[in-house]
Amino acid sequence: MSKGTIFLLPLFASLLFGKGGREYPCYLIDAQPILDGKAEEKVWATVPEATGFYILGGEKFALEKQTYFRAGWREDALYIYLICEEPAMDKVSSKLKDGEELYREDSVELFFFPGGAPHYLHLVVNPIGSRWNEIDASGQPGAPWDWQAKAHIGKDFWAVEVRIPFEVLGEKPKEGECWLFNIGRNIYTGPSSEHFTCWPPLRSGFHELRNFAQFIFKGQVPTASEKERIEEEINRSFSNFLQGKIKEFREELARNSSGYEEAIAYGLEREELRGEAIYLKEGWESLNLLSAQEKPSLQSLRSFLLRYPTLTQRFKEFHYKVLLEKLFE
Repeated sequence: MSKGTIFLLPLFASLLFGKGGREYPCYLIDAQPILDGKAEEKVWATVPEATGFYILGGEKFALEKQTYFRAGWREDALYIYLICEEPAMDKVSSKLKDGEELYREDSVELFFFPGGAPHYLHLVVNPIGSRWNEIDASGQPGAPWDWQAKAHIGKDFWAVEVRIPFEVLGEKPKEGECWLFNIGRNIYTGPSSEHFTCWPPLRSGFHELRNFAQFIFKGQVPTASEKERIEEEINRSFSNFLQGKIKEFREELARNSSGYEEAIAYGLEREELRGEAIYLKEGWESLNLLSAQEKPSLQSLRSFLLRYPTLTQRFKEFHYKVLLEKLFE
């Protein structure tokens, strides 16, 4: 992302940053991942996965292209794995090399402000694993420091695996310590509404330190059941947002259920209306199935909203169309 920057003196940072906002528990992992961008090692399955990136500028979540990350630490370095959803991989153009301004193309930006450090660090990686870095928002990257990034390109996503030595970060954490951080993403393939996304709800730019999230360094990785509970907590705000959308759909359809049911039945009998009637009928049935689940997954909620983003509006328009058809029969 270009340099829309908010500067805060590190001397006053501890006074300005509150304890609110998002938190990610970063666990001490028991094996060193192989950096290949694929994260196939068992160790990555032991740490929680976070998602629910916001669209920069408010508290609206990205729906079309989400990002996921996991993080862990060892005695010498911090490890991060990111998956960037991208249905239009054919439109991704990654040409920039190490040391070039990678935020001008599809990329992820990592920000770390270790406790007690005089500066925060800004690292950028693109889909081919090129690296860029700077201190604060100086805009003077120099050569990339001694940190590593490997990328992997899939059919509908790209991923990066990153190792950042604590020597580069300038501080070595202790268990229980908190560091401020941000992960942002630049999306140049559309939609324009999701051009810039970030894990904390930032408003004016990726350098908005006062609203950064927190890494909380933990010890031994959790059990499988604990990890599931932790992931639910980490992603609760995103889940609540998605379920709120589902609730709105359900309430709207309930208010007009008889009229909509009649409209669908009418449309299924007429060739010119049948396609839309089938789509709406399938949407309604999918909504009922989803609503019946006690704990629908984030993926099932998102899949529904991506398949039926304007379901209630289309029901209204279809209902009016059917009423007009009946009026002129």
